[in-house]
Amino acid sequence: MTGPAPGKIAIEKTKVILYRDKEIKELDNPTIYIHLKGYSYAKVTHLDIEHRELNNLIKGKGGYYKLKGIP
Repeated sequence: MTGPAPGKIAIEKTKVILYRDKEIKELDNPTIYIHLKGYSYAKVTHLDIEHRELNNLIKGKGGYYKLKGIP
């Protein structure tokens, strides 16, 4: 988790729900940023989803994962 930085816009009132092996888990109080291309080493505009539990699920430097938005 890297936290706030130049070019990162915090998104309020969000939910993160993980689906893995037919198990559903909602993360409590996730921090989500829109990280703009060209700021703080971002090569493309993307979402940063940060939560302490993700550190246990995603090893190493992280990576790219499939996201699905829901209303």
